[in-house]
Amino acid sequence: MANYCYNTIRVTGTKEAVGKIHNVLKECDKTSSLSVYDFLSAHGYTEKQLETVDRRDYINDFDPDISKSTEQDKFYFDMTTESAWSPNLTMFFVLAKQKYEGQIKLCYISEEQGNEIFQTNDPNGSIWADKYYIDYRLDDENVMGSAYFSYKEELVDFVRENFNVECFVGDDLQSIANRIKHKYHVLNVPDYYCCIYEFEYDNNYYETEAEHYAGNRV
Repeated sequence: MANYCYNTIRVTGTKEAVGKIHNVLKECDKTSSLSVYDFLSAHGYTEKQLETVDRRDYINDFDPDISKSTEQDKFYFDMTTESAWSPNLTMFFVLAKQKYEGQIKLCYISEEQGNEIFQTNDPNGSIWADKYYIDYRLDDENVMGSAYFSYKEELVDFVRENFNVECFVGDDLQSIANRIKHKYHVLNVPDYYCCIYEFEYDNNYYETEAEHYAGNRV
């Protein structure tokens, strides 16, 4: 059974283009399980063109309406998807390039803790503010939980206040996690953990993949 990667995607563009892709989502939601495969098929892609799409991937939610963006003459909506093992977003970017001729832009944030995937194409946090994530279980009763942070300073303050562990912004994340585990005497105890991650910028990975795919396969 696959580990699932959770992806949140913001679709931004002209009112016509954003409205069109949103309407396709609504129509698919009426007639199918809203799999990514069915959503792409509804845009006219053939089975051969979608042979690399994992049929386990699906869209599990989307905004019921489109909204006016702060950008002039732009609209947007958000949707969430679950995909096997990794974000698997290449065909979404191919779709934006081919079927919407660059009239929509996709901004995403993804996480799959099992494979330590925490990534985004929003390096400045203009849409997705989360930059750090901590997940911990240090005993069987009270010391467990998770939290997101926009800045490393917020993470450091959280660690100091909640675990009474001294750390600094310049410390690496693994070092901070190890100090927390050492404080609770669970440094090498299998059932307990403290994991801290930083969301990494993907260096336009999916935009590059879409260029390659569109030029060579579709």
